Amino acid sequence: MNAENIKKHYSEAVFQKIADDKGQKMVLKKAFKSWLRTDKSPSATIYPNADGWVYIDFSGFSYDCIALWAMARWGTVNDATNREAIAEINAYLAGEACNIKPAQYIAPPPPQPPKIVPSSHLRASCQAMHYPNNNLVKWLVSLVGEAKTYAACQRYNVGTAKDGATVFWYVDRAGDARTAKSVQYQPNGKRVKDSGAVYHYTSEQGYRLCLFGEHLATDGQTVCLVESEKTALVCSVMYPDFCWIATGGANMLSSEKAKALQNCPVILCYDADDAGRRAAQKAQAILANLGIKTSLKDYFPNKTDGYDLADYVGDLLAEHTQPEQKPEHHTPHPEHHTPQPQHLPTLPAELAAHPQLSLLIKTLDLELVNTCKQM
Repeated sequence: MNAENIKKHYSEAVFQKIADDKGQKMVLKKAFKSWLRTDKSPSATIYPNADGWVYIDFSGFSYDCIALWAMARWGTVNDATNREAIAEINAYLAGEACNIKPAQYIAPPPPQPPKIVPSSHLRASCQAMHYPNNNLVKWLVSLVGEAKTYAACQRYNVGTAKDGATVFWYVDRAGDARTAKSVQYQPNGKRVKDSGAVYHYTSEQGYRLCLFGEHLATDGQTVCLVESEKTALVCSVMYPDFCWIATGGANMLSSEKAKALQNCPVILCYDADDAGRRAAQKAQAILANLGIKTSLKDYFPNKTDGYDLADYVGDLLAEHTQPEQKPEHHTPHPEHHTPQPQHLPTLPAELAAHPQLSLLIKTLDLELVNTCKQM
């Protein structure tokens, strides 16, 4: 019997067997003393979900019946212990006598090295001849010109799918392509609403993610770590003195991926929303555990909608490139005035000190005001 059938149809019987062998009383939907710890007060419960009953430990862990069998037997849950647990549960359900007692630890199999995507796939995707069909590339061209845009796209291995989606290739520090992620963009550089990202080489196939742009990192160079690949691409054009790297999402940084940033000081520049701010704090802890010097910046403290540096740079450049509007004959209501550039948030001092922003300030006649909070 497979795991799905065990959990869906026999989870209650399996939990009862575990309770019996541990000398515990099983109750459903009520708190009881943990079967895995020695708490004196009730600290666990068993509740149903779509896949059967689940053991919920109030310390923050939950286990289906197979995982709890593995925990009771070997004190750990992994692929190897799950396979053994399924075999033992099937034997028990078939009528064989068994007693759930702690047994010798079963170590998980050694991890296999990640598969590498053939470089020919990357090269075919990243040909500049396809960029005129790529909305994100065309949008960036409209802001900073073709030469800078194409150079950045080649540097970051940005490709184009057959349907015009932007393909972000994840290349590790050894120069090997790990996976490719395609995203649909509108002509204005915004993502197509309700369109999800597509990973073309998945972990189920043996591929493992790295950080987007990590192949550009060099020891000692300051890394600005952002969430989206688009942000890394856009900011790399404006502020080339920094190495811009993306995690691919708010909670996509892991200790394994973060190892690529060792020997690089890191500035965390996550999105301005609750998810981004929480994820930035987690990322800072991950980096600190690896001994990586970090600083966390909230560049837009008054924003809560996911606004980021790419949005800000895009807004400034778009306003500069818009044709001058003829004045209306009537006097508009004050609430309807278009915000002027000087009323927009300014970039942080460590980014503002670079030539590209100086040119932007001069062109738009801005006044630089550092409103960033030091974290």
